[in-house]
Amino acid sequence: MKRLYHRWRKRWLNRRVPAARTQQLDQRRLFIFLSRPGLAFVLLLVVLFMMANNFANNAIFIVFFWLLAISLVCILHTFRNLSGLSVSLHSVRPNFAGDDIEVNIALSGTPGRRYHNIHLAWPGLESYRVDIESNEEVVVRAVLPSRYRGSLNPGRFMIWSQYPLAIFRCWSWLDLGVEVPVYPKPYAVSELPVSGEVNASLSEAQPGQEELHNIRNYRQGDSPKHVMWRTLAREQPLQTVEFQELSGLPVWLNYELLVNTDKERRLSILSHSVLTLAAKKGCYGLILPGQIIEASAGQAHKIQALEALALFESEVAELE
Repeated sequence: MKRLYHRWRKRWLNRRVPAARTQQLDQRRLFIFLSRPGLAFVLLLVVLFMMANNFANNAIFIVFFWLLAISLVCILHTFRNLSGLSVSLHSVRPNFAGDDIEVNIALSGTPGRRYHNIHLAWPGLESYRVDIESNEEVVVRAVLPSRYRGSLNPGRFMIWSQYPLAIFRCWSWLDLGVEVPVYPKPYAVSELPVSGEVNASLSEAQPGQEELHNIRNYRQGDSPKHVMWRTLAREQPLQTVEFQELSGLPVWLNYELLVNTDKERRLSILSHSVLTLAAKKGCYGLILPGQIIEASAGQAHKIQALEALALFESEVAELE
């Protein structure tokens, strides 16, 4: 019965609040009901009403209707404290299996309004509390556990507030459509599973103009051809693009060279090999069954190779 309820609830939420990278909280996406302190508050109102009726006491009637009016106004203020809030995916930082994954969520409100005591959390994990000033964007850094290699879908998280009096709770369940690659945990070996040229320099990269390598702050004497002039137009500090050319034949990491071991161990060894070659600024490629990552170098190439290892014959996993 519990499993059927969760399946029905998941389908209903998918229709009511579909997944999107940016969510605007409005009447359709927000829900409001009594909080736990609010239930005690309602019980107090019932007791006051019964006492006022039984003893025909006007003073108790005044207190009862005064508290009732406060609770009705509190409904509007609690709803308004989340209404109009924009929640979007700011960035994600993948990591290796067994390490924490960082998901950054941006919160911004309607111009001219403040938002107080906003909480958000994934089920069973730490909650985060923020206040949002007028015309301000707040980025919440959420840390999620990752146990297995593959693609991690954190699923829905709750955003809620009980401001101002904690009588009512207004909340929503949001899915930002996040899928984070979880890289295989590196497993060190004495010999890398490589084919092709293997020499002492590991095909080290040399300065040149063939491969985009890095973007750094402008230095006097940099070639005008490499200066990113558009940053100056945006009134930002000048930046320079660095290029590199690759000397020597590339090193190829080959999945099939690893024998007498299971798939996950092979991928862990290849993950360690990618990190080793990237640290030495080597030119390398990756050969997987049915997929080839062309030889290159640099940070972007390292991430491409690690993502290929993470997604190789994997399924999308959810937080447990």
